[in-house]
Amino acid sequence: MVTVTGRVINKFTGQPIPNATVFIAGKVVNTDSNGKFIAQIEPMATTVMATAMGFIDAEITGSFFSEGSNINITMQPQVNFLT
Repeated sequence: MVTVTGRVINKFTGQPIPNATVFIAGKVVNTDSNGKFIAQIEPMATTVMATAMGFIDAEITGSFFSEGSNINITMQPQVNFLT
């Protein structure tokens, strides 16, 4: 197992996204109040996906993660128009 860390931020403001859900190598972790997360995974190439209320899901595919990898995920706010 290796430890990977990361941060989920708003694409436009650069602000952290607290309580985002991050799926990585079969694990599910949530970000803290600073948008940071930590996960213990097998070293492998995998897809990382992040979800958060009010944001479009973000995905990073085909990356190889090893000990000390740092993953930065940017999420775009979801815009809903009422008609």
